[in-house]
Amino acid sequence: MIINKLELENFRNYDHLTASFIPEINVFYGFNGQGKTNLLEAIYLCTCGRSHRTSRDADLIKFEQLHYQVLIEFIPQDEYCETLSIAYKKDNFSSARGKRIIKHDGIELTRIVDLMGIFHAVIFAPEDLQLLKDGPGIRRRFLDILISQIDKLYFIKLQQFVKIIQQRNKMLKDKNTNSKWQSLMDIWDFQLAELVTYIISKRIQVLNEISDMTKEFYQQISSGSEMIDLKYECTFKTNLKLEKEKVVQNIYDELQKQRQNDLYRGSTSLGPHHDDMQFFLNNKQAKLVASQGQTRSIVLALKLAELECLTEKTGIRPVLLLDDVMSELDQNRRNALIGAMKSAQVFVTCTEPDQVEEFSFSKNTDKSSIKYFNIDNGKFIK
Repeated sequence: MIINKLELENFRNYDHLTASFIPEINVFYGFNGQGKTNLLEAIYLCTCGRSHRTSRDADLIKFEQLHYQVLIEFIPQDEYCETLSIAYKKDNFSSARGKRIIKHDGIELTRIVDLMGIFHAVIFAPEDLQLLKDGPGIRRRFLDILISQIDKLYFIKLQQFVKIIQQRNKMLKDKNTNSKWQSLMDIWDFQLAELVTYIISKRIQVLNEISDMTKEFYQQISSGSEMIDLKYECTFKTNLKLEKEKVVQNIYDELQKQRQNDLYRGSTSLGPHHDDMQFFLNNKQAKLVASQGQTRSIVLALKLAELECLTEKTGIRPVLLLDDVMSELDQNRRNALIGAMKSAQVFVTCTEPDQVEEFSFSKNTDKSSIKYFNIDNGKFIK
């Protein structure tokens, strides 16, 4: 996957920007607060239509403007060049509502699921350290975005699940438990059971795959002195190794048993929206015992596993985005990252270009394989 060109309009602190890149290493450098991370954010936005920093499109619009647009020109795996654009326009200055338009090769994509799998990028940013420390929502989001890029059906079923949960929760809050209510709830619960079976099974399958990869990368980074493990924590107790029909029935039965409690709560207490992905370091919960350095190593190993998983599943090497991480890497982490950079197009942000020179030359990269962009207040300067 190679990006040839990026165009921005009213995105974050950029008025208008057009930049051409090389297939190897592209470096955005400059003082903090000048817009380096915004460039990586714009590129990552094209993977799933969502920023890694905010869930609100309106946050991406430049101050005192009503719209933004991001366009990339890229080559997936052969010589054919494709374009992908994401635009958003607010209704007016006082409104938070607006319309988003996504186009692939000039053709509008009417569903967000149609965007999945077109362009792949993996980002390693300071915010990713929260994968260990924050609540389960950020870890579910990581898994959901990864799986959705390699399995569109998963994304569709996830959307269906969210809609049914919303409808079920609304009924639980109404508390009008007549026979019609019971019959409708039975229908929702059976549909939920089928969706939950697929979603949880897929999450566990992919987690097991990236868990093995994460362990290998962490062994390299820690020189084999520490052990890491990833486990999926499910709110349902059924054995997922049973035949599908039996799993669906067991989940349906659990929802039935929990209905009275859900009615009291006014919400659905079981399901993928409450599940978690836990990290264990030497058989102890990593979020409780991991140091800052160990946390950084675990997340780096996870991100490298994400990169390898996408490469393996799609046959295409994703673009690698590194946001202000160069100065924080010791030699072992650098060596692991150097291996991942091979055959991948890389975008790096840093304050000083020599941070990248020292790093990249250690893998025998010549100067012609690095292109520098000096960023100053949303503009490239020479």
